Amino acid sequence: MLNVLKDGQFISDEWALVDKSVGSIEKLPASGEKTILPLSLWLANTEKTAAAPDHYAVWLDGDDWLDDDDTPQDLAPYVSQLKLICINFPAFTDGRGYSIARQLRANHEFTGELRAIGDVLRDQLQFYQRCGFNSYAFSDEPKDPSLLNSLEDFSVHYQDAADNYLPPFSRR
Repeated sequence: MLNVLKDGQFISDEWALVDKSVGSIEKLPASGEKTILPLSLWLANTEKTAAAPDHYAVWLDGDDWLDDDDTPQDLAPYVSQLKLICINFPAFTDGRGYSIARQLRANHEFTGELRAIGDVLRDQLQFYQRCGFNSYAFSDEPKDPSLLNSLEDFSVHYQDAADNYLPPFSRR
């Protein structure tokens, strides 16, 4: 079970993350639990997944963005319906997920829960937040209230971001 920090508080995660190795939605157990599907599987079953946003969410990998298959733009017709989109960070050094988050918030006006999954580090919480994430899944961090302090490590930012913080040079 992952620890999930959402909107400044820990919540129990009611979503089950499905691996990319599951080739068909029919192979999923019919347990009725909330399911986060890989983008390719979610898109292959939009008649079912898009019709049930309380039951199905979607996750993207940063490297999916580089090939022409399964890009965030493929979700554009559905973002207003989705409740949860997860972006996987395969390694903390891979920053492509930040760009995907920013694109979903700014270009596609996604307003639901945007969750960082994978190699999510407390040291990068503020960067995730500035790109539009409001939820973070930790596999190895305890439910430590000091994680919240990481969201306030910096009080001044020099660049504009999805959090609508006005940079100092723009305040003159």
